[in-house]
Amino acid sequence: MENPRMKAFLFLLLPCVVRSFCPHNCVCMELAVECVGANLETIPITLNPLMQILKLNHNNFKEVGSASFQFHPELVKVDLAHNQLVGIQEKTFEAQKVLVK
Repeated sequence: MENPRMKAFLFLLLPCVVRSFCPHNCVCMELAVECVGANLETIPITLNPLMQILKLNHNNFKEVGSASFQFHPELVKVDLAHNQLVGIQEKTFEAQKVLVK
């Protein structure tokens, strides 16, 4: 049988755990992540799944894979400007419900 107190504790702990996975040279807020000029070559996968704004400009991305944002359905804005992009795979933003920009 499941323990409701344990479930409540883990639910309250989850935001703290999620926030603790902020990549080096990035600034992670509750609903926004800024990795501007962080010399990243791959999109970080350990970010808050509830984030809405992701700034990845001025990095070293060459390609954005189709699974890059699959666990971030709440994304509204993604900034990939000033990278070395040569391709963005099909269905990369398929999981996003309200992506605007």
